[in-house]
Amino acid sequence: MYLSEADEIFGYWEQSPPTYQLVDLIARMLGWEGPARQAGEPPPMPEIPVDFAEAIGRAAGVPTPIVDLEAMRERNRLRPVEIDARRTARGDNAR
Repeated sequence: MYLSEADEIFGYWEQSPPTYQLVDLIARMLGWEGPARQAGEPPPMPEIPVDFAEAIGRAAGVPTPIVDLEAMRERNRLRPVEIDARRTARGDNAR
């Protein structure tokens, strides 16, 4: 995502905040304090079943995420070689 796209989204959220934030704000204005948390503890993240998230990703054409750190590191090590090969193939010597 480009910074300009993020700026558009944040601008939209200023005008039309997400529903869950509005509900939370109204509930807190009415005195709801939410679940008790210890100081400094981040709020709980909603749990999305992995199978559901992967199914949505596959339907959208998103590749399955790599969660193996060594595989990610190896892929990152090979990336400059792939980029150089593409540049050489199209005759682009500028870096």
